[in-house]
Amino acid sequence: MTFLSLDVQSEVTKHKGRLDLTVQTEKFLYPIEFKLDEPAENAIEQIKNREYIQSYVNVEKTIYLVGVRFSKKERNVAAWEAEIWEG
Repeated sequence: MTFLSLDVQSEVTKHKGRLDLTVQTEKFLYPIEFKLDEPAENAIEQIKNREYIQSYVNVEKTIYLVGVRFSKKERNVAAWEAEIWEG
């Protein structure tokens, strides 16, 4: 789906699992993984360990790996982390 010049895809199937969300703009790609009551850093590690990013290695965009922690108790985003992928 493209909305406001964003290409957004959910549950993107990869060879070692499913990436929760990708958001792309003209210059940036954001693979995003969500965790419930786990550190946001764990989500970024999952993106790396399951090699979700491999299908984007030839994309000429800046790639930010994003991990989001949801709190079951608060029913909201509790934390998030991002880092530039240096593939």
